[in-house]
Amino acid sequence: MGTNSDVSNLSPAKRAIVIGMDGASMELVKNVIDWGHAPNMGQLLEQGVFRPMIGVFPTLTPPGWTALSTGSWPGTHRVMDFNIRALGERLDQTIWGINTRLCQSEYLWNLVERAGRKPILVKWEMSWPPTVTTGIQVEGNGTGCIKPPSGCRLSPFRQWKSGRPVRLVGERDPETLDPSGLQTFGPSEGYTVPDEIAREIDQEIGTFLQNPGRDALGVIDDDTYFESLEYHHQRLADVATHLTKTREWDVLMVETHAPDYTSHFFLSQADEVSGAPPETIQRCRDGVIRTYASVDRMIGRVMELADDDTVILVCSDHGGTPNQFRSVDITQVLEEAGFIVYKEGTREIDWSKTRAVDVGLVHIFINLKGREPDGIVDPADYEATQREIIAALHAYKDSETGRHPFTLALTHADAEMVNLTSNLVGDVVYALRPEFDGAHGKQLPSVSFGIAGQHSTFILSGAGVRQGVALQRQVRVIDVAPTLCHLLALPTPRNVEGGVVYEALEDPDWHLNALEALTKG
Repeated sequence: MGTNSDVSNLSPAKRAIVIGMDGASMELVKNVIDWGHAPNMGQLLEQGVFRPMIGVFPTLTPPGWTALSTGSWPGTHRVMDFNIRALGERLDQTIWGINTRLCQSEYLWNLVERAGRKPILVKWEMSWPPTVTTGIQVEGNGTGCIKPPSGCRLSPFRQWKSGRPVRLVGERDPETLDPSGLQTFGPSEGYTVPDEIAREIDQEIGTFLQNPGRDALGVIDDDTYFESLEYHHQRLADVATHLTKTREWDVLMVETHAPDYTSHFFLSQADEVSGAPPETIQRCRDGVIRTYASVDRMIGRVMELADDDTVILVCSDHGGTPNQFRSVDITQVLEEAGFIVYKEGTREIDWSKTRAVDVGLVHIFINLKGREPDGIVDPADYEATQREIIAALHAYKDSETGRHPFTLALTHADAEMVNLTSNLVGDVVYALRPEFDGAHGKQLPSVSFGIAGQHSTFILSGAGVRQGVALQRQVRVIDVAPTLCHLLALPTPRNVEGGVVYEALEDPDWHLNALEALTKG
């Protein structure tokens, strides 16, 4: 009778390449492909399967990438937000969410290591501090320098190969900018595992550009930004190529944050729904296209690393949408409804009179006696206070448009319907309509708006995958890890909640057929 290793030798895929694009909605990716600006993604789509994917709520980087990388929802992996409630502390105290030490689920790359195989991570989002032990990692916190800005080397804007000078927008002088907002080279060490990989990159490839000046958009001219972005993307491909050519590997994971940068800058006014002047819409639409074209060129180079036994996944954590109306300020809404009270003449919260506050992006916590250090709401009034908050959100009307911006308001218990569970979830959870939220975050992960939306990208192609199929059944972000594991004959990560996307596979029962063949043999 065959062994597990015999079965793994018969798996549809022997290797996997996973390419992540932060903030890239499937809606916008499909549009850019159809417009003719992303031929490599178009090839993967035509030769594989795709589907707008349901991501996490809130539609944010920390919970999104952690869910994709572990196969578990935020309530299980516990990386809920950028700012996560600090249990036992006053409600204005939070914990920063970009931290792998918070995660309670097993990462895909650690599962690969546990199975005796080798992962390589190149700037994979939400993977810092590093947890790899036998694999290789290059960066992974997505924010540029590991210790900005003292350990970084700044790029000289005026010395790019184009020789193009900086053209300011407004009166800001690049010489007086906060250095963390400029293109960031380096640091020269401390950003890789093992440590010597950093020196090898410097010697064999050249300086690693971690952040292509995301915060300088609108200060430097567009051409300079896109020149630095192209350098960044080509350097990601350079590093991935070098490491896969010189090391053993089974799973390669490469991520770019550029789509999210463009969501917050260009996409906001790249659609007619924004009401921007035609020339602004055109400039922003061009910025969106140039971003995805640069991403696509990087993807094309990484695709070259695949052979016939490789499965390739292009994916994202959440999407992004254009802006239309002024974003809703939830703190102001709660203040107007009388839930937040400030000390007279200040903006300091008066906890002796405040009944509820917003924490993180979509959570509202009641200032409950016995649970909060300064709690004033009696537990007997808990459910009545929940109902009062929900009624206030639904009743709220935007003064400029006369519209009701809240599309959803749920109790803590009912938030399970949007896959939010655990004591880190608010007593009330809310969502905004996309026209009242900037780019992403407070919108539901199923929203489409203008040329974009909040659906995550899912394009799967290569070994073991059907060809030319637009999937009809739902795909969720937590299904990514178990699907890759199924194709590679790997066990699933601990705490996994997702399932295999069987509709995507040429032979969903390959493992059973392999066992039967080995048994008969």
